[in-house]
Amino acid sequence: PEMLNQNWDRTIWIDLSTKEIVKPDFKDINLDNNVL
Repeated sequence: PEMLNQNWDRTIWIDLSTKEIVKPDFKDINLDNNVL
């Protein structure tokens, strides 16, 4: 996904394959590899 806003609480993630907007939970994100 592409992170469009660096403010974490307001981060918007775009799934580029489907063009859907997603907002993953922080605990579910691998910070070394932000692939959904």
